[in-house]
Amino acid sequence: MITVVVETQRVYSHGTDGMPKVEKIQQKMSAGAEFDKFLKYLPYQGYIRDKTKVVKATEKGEEVDKAPFQERLSEVMKKLNTPEETIHDKYAKEKQRNDELMERITALEAKFEKPKENLKEFNPFDGLSKKELQEAYQEKFDKKPFHGWNKDELIEKLKD
Repeated sequence: MITVVVETQRVYSHGTDGMPKVEKIQQKMSAGAEFDKFLKYLPYQGYIRDKTKVVKATEKGEEVDKAPFQERLSEVMKKLNTPEETIHDKYAKEKQRNDELMERITALEAKFEKPKENLKEFNPFDGLSKKELQEAYQEKFDKKPFHGWNKDELIEKLKD
């Protein structure tokens, strides 16, 4: 079983001059559940955050590498020392992200936009004779077209 020794400092009172009185604390704990519990409740203990460190780790009286324990402790301390984002920070970050996306979309649309004057509207009835148009009208509407309609009027009726 690995035993971890953690050294911390805590302000326990203030002197008459207003200066804090600090005590050094060394805690021994097992590497498993006890160390995890220490890390879990670390924010509530009132330790001076930059003064907490792993002093040593031992197994059966012999020292072992303390780096993994120090890394886990450093991660917890980093979270404690990092201020939480405010709603305004989150909004600003999201707005910046949206603005960047809109710029990218606009750039892509500009790349793929084709000049409209060169595009001609596709008409499936172009090139058909008046008789073929009359047959298409009869097939579509199940009645004969008005005999006075010219080719353009027949095309307009068939588009609807």
